[in-house]
Amino acid sequence: MAGSIVDKETHQPLVGANFIIMKTGQGTASDQSGSFIMNNIPVGSYTVQASMIGYSGIVRPNVNINSNKLTQLNFYMEKSV
Repeated sequence: MAGSIVDKETHQPLVGANFIIMKTGQGTASDQSGSFIMNNIPVGSYTVQASMIGYSGIVRPNVNINSNKLTQLNFYMEKSV
């Protein structure tokens, strides 16, 4: 699973944003380009979350992981008020 986390308004990368596969304990943070990658995730359907201080979190249910296929996710986060 791989993707990017960016500011919805400016499209600038969000460095250090959290990406979590809920109920698995697995997660990572976005790098300098707002990108993240996670390997060795068992085949199945997951709920994932992107979050960062100062932004509204995004939860996506039913993200499917298939064998031998990279799942690409992009998150466009809005600043919280």
